[in-house]
Amino acid sequence: QTPPPEKTKTYRAIWDTGATNTCITPKVVADLNLFPSGKTTISGVTSKEEVFTYFISLGLPNKAGFPTIRVVEAKNIQGADVLIGMDVINMGDLAISNFNNQTVFSFRMPSIEKIDFAEQIKQIVSENSEKPISSRQERNRKKREKREKRKKS
Repeated sequence: QTPPPEKTKTYRAIWDTGATNTCITPKVVADLNLFPSGKTTISGVTSKEEVFTYFISLGLPNKAGFPTIRVVEAKNIQGADVLIGMDVINMGDLAISNFNNQTVFSFRMPSIEKIDFAEQIKQIVSENSEKPISSRQERNRKKREKREKRKKS
């Protein structure tokens, strides 16, 4: 459930599968007049830091919503004011595809089925290997003929 529209603000967000927690910048804290709920220590690549935590409601453009989540303050999120971490990502399914050279990023909540591209590939390979050899040989023969025609042109 997303918060009511009259009480929302829109921010640019980055999805980060390498981040444990969802983070917000001091700008978001100030804009929303948030009060700290506590402190925690976060670890980056090269350092550890004690930071404030806050409770916020988070709504996504696809209408998925989180009525109350705990976030941590991060001084600098490059190019965004919100960093969505695995605490949120683990509540649903995240997929990035590039069919026909069109990159699509999609998130759904709740998770409704297992998505396993490796299993899908195994299934496709299995189905293709079960075709009669004659049809595979015919398909390969046609491919060779096309290549030879192109070479002669």
